Amino acid sequence: MKILVLVKSVPKSDVRVSVTDGALNESDFGFELNPYDEYAIEAALKLKDARGAAVSLVTLGPDRCEADIRKGLAMGADDAYLLSDDAFQGGDARSDSRALAAACRSIGEFDLILAGKQAIDTDGAQVGIRVAELLGLPHAGTVVELNVAEDATKATCHSEIEGGHEVIETSLPAVVTCQKGLGEPRFASLPGIMKAKRKPLTRLTPAEIDVEPEQVGAAGAGTTVLDFAMPPERAAGRIIEGADPREIAANLAKALRDEAKAI
Repeated sequence: MKILVLVKSVPKSDVRVSVTDGALNESDFGFELNPYDEYAIEAALKLKDARGAAVSLVTLGPDRCEADIRKGLAMGADDAYLLSDDAFQGGDARSDSRALAAACRSIGEFDLILAGKQAIDTDGAQVGIRVAELLGLPHAGTVVELNVAEDATKATCHSEIEGGHEVIETSLPAVVTCQKGLGEPRFASLPGIMKAKRKPLTRLTPAEIDVEPEQVGAAGAGTTVLDFAMPPERAAGRIIEGADPREIAANLAKALRDEAKAI
């Protein structure tokens, strides 16, 4: 069984964002594997543990992504593919999905593609679905439980939907986007970290995945970011005074009515 896992290197969730001249100061960022992608890796590794599946990571980004990819390899993935050519950079969900789908196609036969349900930087939740469409594959989203048949011809996916729970049975190959609930991502062991340094990491160019440079990266994007700006600073908070809770409540209601015009 062959499993591809789409992963992304994203800014850490605790970074302090700053903007200069309409651009993000990325030099201030620390980066990490997208947390939802770690659930996808864990789901793939469970299948590897159970039936000897081969697990490959596929990502798009600059060379700095290698450190985060190595973390996935240290967790237990077998090899990785990095689309780091300049032509791939500066894209959006459309052009990135086109590149990732082409990479998956060029890697060869596979039984399952896993990805996080969304990346925590753009929060678009589009790439996994777009890759499925481009490859002509069925898709199951926000999956919290995944069961693959012994012959790897079909899978049963349990998904969270608004107000309920959905069970999807799909033929394989398919694309599954992963949510919390698939299992706590394992920690990389010291032997795993050492082995990860020697595991294959292949860099791919547009020519190697049979895609035109004009179709990927900034050239193939359907959207353009014109500017970044920080939200306006909030006014300082105000403490409502009063001799007792009753008076404080009355003063608060008066302020909301007369000053804020909220009631």
